[in-house]
Amino acid sequence: MLQYALLVLFFLNPVFLAGVWANSDTYLWGGGSITNPNDWEDGDNWINLDDMNSTGQVPAADADVLIDGDVTVYISSEVTTGSIQLSAGAELIINNSGILTTQEGGLDGSHGIRLDLLVGSEARSRYGGVTFSSISASSILIVNGTLNINVAPAANQRAPKAGLFISASNSVTVGSTGLVNIDVAGTNGMEITGSLVNNGNISITNPTKYGIQFENYGELTNGASGTLMILGGTKCMNFRSNSSMTNNGTVQLTGASTDTIITAGSPWTFNNNKIFQGDGVIDRAKFFVHGPMSTLIPGSSPGCLNFFNGSDAVSLSGVTLQIEVNGTTACTGYDQIEFSGTGNVDLTGATLNPIFTYAPLPGDMFSIITANSFSGSFSSPMQGQMITTGNTSFTASYTGSTGTAINFSVSDFLFPVELTAFTARPAGKAVQLAWITATETNNDYFAVEHSTDGRSFGEIGRVAGAGTSQEERRYAFTDYSPAAGLNYYRLRQNDFDGRYEYSDIRPVVFDKESSWTIYPTLAHESVTVEWVSAPGGDSIIEAFNLAGKKVYARKAPGQSATLQIPVQDWLPGQYWVLVRSGGDLAARQFVKE
Repeated sequence: MLQYALLVLFFLNPVFLAGVWANSDTYLWGGGSITNPNDWEDGDNWINLDDMNSTGQVPAADADVLIDGDVTVYISSEVTTGSIQLSAGAELIINNSGILTTQEGGLDGSHGIRLDLLVGSEARSRYGGVTFSSISASSILIVNGTLNINVAPAANQRAPKAGLFISASNSVTVGSTGLVNIDVAGTNGMEITGSLVNNGNISITNPTKYGIQFENYGELTNGASGTLMILGGTKCMNFRSNSSMTNNGTVQLTGASTDTIITAGSPWTFNNNKIFQGDGVIDRAKFFVHGPMSTLIPGSSPGCLNFFNGSDAVSLSGVTLQIEVNGTTACTGYDQIEFSGTGNVDLTGATLNPIFTYAPLPGDMFSIITANSFSGSFSSPMQGQMITTGNTSFTASYTGSTGTAINFSVSDFLFPVELTAFTARPAGKAVQLAWITATETNNDYFAVEHSTDGRSFGEIGRVAGAGTSQEERRYAFTDYSPAAGLNYYRLRQNDFDGRYEYSDIRPVVFDKESSWTIYPTLAHESVTVEWVSAPGGDSIIEAFNLAGKKVYARKAPGQSATLQIPVQDWLPGQYWVLVRSGGDLAARQFVKE
């Protein structure tokens, strides 16, 4: 077998062994197991090159691993090792249930996982000057489970270069269930000269240089279900000449220390066909292609996305610009997209999607795009079109000309429903609710909610809204089953798109007759509660303001028919006094001057 031929070469090259593998044991895949010839977890498949007397052992947690030749290895459980090198046609597959973690630099003192061809001069240097033409097949890594690459230098090794290194003609595929986490203490998160296809989730954090280094002709495809996130580095991505990336999923690039998230040679290609979110500068943006169904999201809540397009024109036809608005300051209060070259930006067929997380005011203006010159206009929303976002609606208004920004301003500002009155009053054995609206926008219906404690509300009925109206509208609802004592009512106004907001709360006291009175009804220092006869000690006296807040409570006097309540420190306004006796309740009103 090829592995054993290589094993002989390793022993014939002690200088190579001492220089590369002195810091931890090195395991070579032998595939010797009879029952599980493709299973990483079967120790019979491994050869410990540093201890030939040990048998039946899987690689240790700090071991360097070499899988070489036309073999396939599966990981189906949790595995931790130092580093891995795949070469000469080896295939490593992490199954859905598999978790692979690497934790130091690799066999060459640099990479966490390396995929190689090992042919020609490279093979001669690695294997004692002997050329093996038979080991030119491409190596493959397939991730359907979880891959954690934590790269740190092993003892007495130089600092590692990259978490994942894919040399020319080799490939990595991340399946839809795959998850790759790369936390780099070395230079780059990935180096790609071969190809990578991502249909799962890739996260790269803390690179000291680049999140991804694309070497010449390296290529990456982010599939429709793929998410690629890079946080940190001097730059998030670096494209060398003729390298390329196609994004059909979601890409997020943030946290670059130089504020440049993409730097590149010439030519290079980034085809964005879906969602691209970035906070920083994209250099040589003439090679960044805006697909007709793509979305641009500046910042990371919020921020600026800057395309340095030089003298080249930019077409945003069919592109959606998603702009988050938290305030009125560019790049900190709201998102902004900048085109810092001299080329024209064509907005024909572009869509603006503003997302407001605060209530804008009439006259607020947001410079959503800056460029040297513009042509065309947004297809949606068009000038003067009503926009409803969050709990606000307003008219779109754009201004802009050559040498200026496209400014989006808020005018004709409206709340979804302008409620001018809301009352709740006893009416015989029922409670009558009434409310008035001055204007309505996108109003589906009002839900009437009831509570007996002012905290837990339940819906007791609905009244259809007017949709969109600029005229005064009057509404009424009757609660035929109010509770004895305090009742609380509020309205929940619901839009057609599912958004809603609440009105203020209105309290109503619904009492039963009782043989007691309260005086004076216009009080300054105190009010007196007087019974026909002493109420007994089981009665409770409480007082509430019109907001339903309890301001007084005590037991009724057991032997006296009168009780004086001091009110000199109460705020002026109307109050209810309630007397609870057994299951009965009665209420009276007075006004504090």
